[in-house]
Amino acid sequence: MHTMRTILATIVLAGMSAMLAAALVYRWQQNQQTILTLAAIQEREEIQTTLTETLERLSACHEMLSGSGTEYGCGPLNAVKTDTVVPYIDEKHGIIVDLPYNNNWGYGIHVPAPYQELHGIDGILFGPPREISTCTWTHSMQITFLPTRTEEEMRQDIENRQQSDMNPLAELQEPTPYALNDIQAFAYTVPGYCELYTIEVFLQEWNILFSACKEQAEDLATVTASLRETEIAGNELP
Repeated sequence: MHTMRTILATIVLAGMSAMLAAALVYRWQQNQQTILTLAAIQEREEIQTTLTETLERLSACHEMLSGSGTEYGCGPLNAVKTDTVVPYIDEKHGIIVDLPYNNNWGYGIHVPAPYQELHGIDGILFGPPREISTCTWTHSMQITFLPTRTEEEMRQDIENRQQSDMNPLAELQEPTPYALNDIQAFAYTVPGYCELYTIEVFLQEWNILFSACKEQAEDLATVTASLRETEIAGNELP
């Protein structure tokens, strides 16, 4: 009889222990869930705060830009005439050229640089601005440097470009000799975003291409006429 009571007591105790263990596990799971929920709520609140701050900054930026006179805030492009020139001194190619310039070009947001170096092409953009997309402009003239080439190589390149599938010219145009002191040079037109009037100058180590839309031919001629060769920057040859 005593043994039976002991067994029953052991069974009851084991059952109570199992129930207690289950209750502790459930409580731990509840605590973990509460911790995860609180963390999720805190993270969501942080994200919401970040979004709110970002929207406020965007709104302030939009209000600031809207005050400039257009939907996008840049205003009309100022492409007033050139009022001065800036010497472009190129040590690598041994030349100096007077670049047309006006510090009022652009949208009035900042003073423009007189020229911009090209990426992936040996050359620069310069001259009056032209708009290429909303609130974005670039210079409308270009100087490109090529390794020296022969007249025949130039003519073949011109023919290939004039027959380009992208924007072919209505009829092929022969390059014509261009008077530039005692330097060999040719003038010709090739297709591009416009009909590009080009003056190619033959120097000892480089061929220099001065390019602009045909409407700017006279201004381009003025730039080309300012070309001086140098031994080193600032030391002009006679």
